[in-house]
Amino acid sequence: MIYCFDLDSTLCNTENGDYSTSVPIVDRIREVNKLFDEDHTIIIDTARGSVSKIDWLDITKKQLEGWGLKYHQLRVGVKAFADVYVDDKAITDKDFFKMNNIEEDKSIFNKKLHIFKDINKDKDAVLMCTGNSVKKYVPIMGDNVVYAGVNRIYDYPDLTNLLDYYFFGSHYEIDSKHKENIDLINPKIQKFASTYRDGQVTNLGNIIPESAGKINALTFECGLVNFTNDIANFKMLGHSIVFPALQFLLYTGVKKIYLVGSDISGFYDKKNEEHLLEWWTKFKVWVEDVYPNVEIVCVNPIGLNGMFKEINQ
Repeated sequence: MIYCFDLDSTLCNTENGDYSTSVPIVDRIREVNKLFDEDHTIIIDTARGSVSKIDWLDITKKQLEGWGLKYHQLRVGVKAFADVYVDDKAITDKDFFKMNNIEEDKSIFNKKLHIFKDINKDKDAVLMCTGNSVKKYVPIMGDNVVYAGVNRIYDYPDLTNLLDYYFFGSHYEIDSKHKENIDLINPKIQKFASTYRDGQVTNLGNIIPESAGKINALTFECGLVNFTNDIANFKMLGHSIVFPALQFLLYTGVKKIYLVGSDISGFYDKKNEEHLLEWWTKFKVWVEDVYPNVEIVCVNPIGLNGMFKEINQ
């Protein structure tokens, strides 16, 4: 079969008409590549430059090469610009990719996160979780290091004082002590609250929007299917608060992430341990595909032995 795909808002996201900063929608590109590998013909047809008369061909070619998009023909600026296309063989991008089992609905709740895009470009990041190995952690210091922590990291005041970002999820509205500890975290530390799942408030004890506003926490939406490299437009993958924190740090442009206290083993029951290990395995595949130049380092590893580069202190 011959498949003809639009580019912007179909295979990548582009803001304010600046095509040079377009962000690929990785899962959709992966699906197009599958069609290519199955010997279907892939045509990319974009209206870039059809109105402005700017030649976007070379930039577009370089982008598609950088994104790893496989195709047979690229048409740039030839397609007529229109607000509505009517075609008896047409299908919307959302319907096509849902039909092919790609769940990637855009999030109306995560738009505010766009201000963090590449804010930590080429810095190192330390993500501190609350497994027992965090007690052994000797802080990595420096002007080029940012710190993020999750949930009950507040049990370690010296580590909490290092934080630039703090992520929390369930139990805020149903655990008064947990709520009190979060409310007491230094207001200079940017808080992020998992509040929405798949289009609505979770109702699982997570902080509600009204409460989040009182402590200046930015709320965000999670899903349960896909990781995303575009957290301002799509739901971040949840399952554990560590995964939204990771997707956020990657979005901010860091070049290395040190994982601290992400033990899994002995902290969850066996069923939860297996569930999280499955998602860590998926994360490893995803991050190596989407962020091949970012290094993940596990500090004093327990549950993630052998998954990433390791250092012991």
